Amino acid sequence: MMKLLRSTSIRARLLLLSGILCLFTAGTAFLGYNDLVAMEADMDSLYKDALLPVYWINDTRSNMQAVRANLYALMLTDDDAENQALLADIRRRSELNNRNLENYGNVDVKGHPFPRSKGTPTFPQ
Repeated sequence: MMKLLRSTSIRARLLLLSGILCLFTAGTAFLGYNDLVAMEADMDSLYKDALLPVYWINDTRSNMQAVRANLYALMLTDDDAENQALLADIRRRSELNNRNLENYGNVDVKGHPFPRSKGTPTFPQ
């Protein structure tokens, strides 16, 4: 093997080593691309199955706090126009909460250690 390398020209040796280097680079790029595709699928799954449900529940909690504040304001105000505006805001937030909980209920929970109960709770209109 060494005799063969010594008998070839420097140009041929450089071309052979450059070719081997290109093959290793292409192999590394291929493996990196495959891992990147798998990572993208994992990130999409993480976003859809873990991050969005937390966002929906947190948004629902925030809306419930606003509904509570609106109810307190309803108890304190006598202005009909303001009461109607508060009631409209309560209805709007209730619909948002129902949408958030519906989205949360549609998330696939297979493999989670604490699966949710059947059915999706809704808020009264």
